[in-house]
Amino acid sequence: MAEWWLNSSSVKAALNGQQSPRPPVELRISVPEEVAELRRREPKRAVEIQTRIAEELTAGFDKGLAVIGFDRSGGTGTYLLGKWESKGREGCRKE
Repeated sequence: MAEWWLNSSSVKAALNGQQSPRPPVELRISVPEEVAELRRREPKRAVEIQTRIAEELTAGFDKGLAVIGFDRSGGTGTYLLGKWESKGREGCRKE
């Protein structure tokens, strides 16, 4: 499940180009930048990579972690996982 409370302070900060504090990163899962191209050129290898990513994400979710960010650098994308507590509508107001 994804949460994106549009009137929350973290969403407003993101819209203004600011970063809001996030929980500590407890797990990083790398994704090769060329995975989309591999699907066409080396489909078997692409499936292996996608399977590894799915297994690592599932293991993180089983530990109560959530994806809290995604970094892109050096030809690799990295899912960032950490503890996430749902704040629900906290900080949101009707307009």
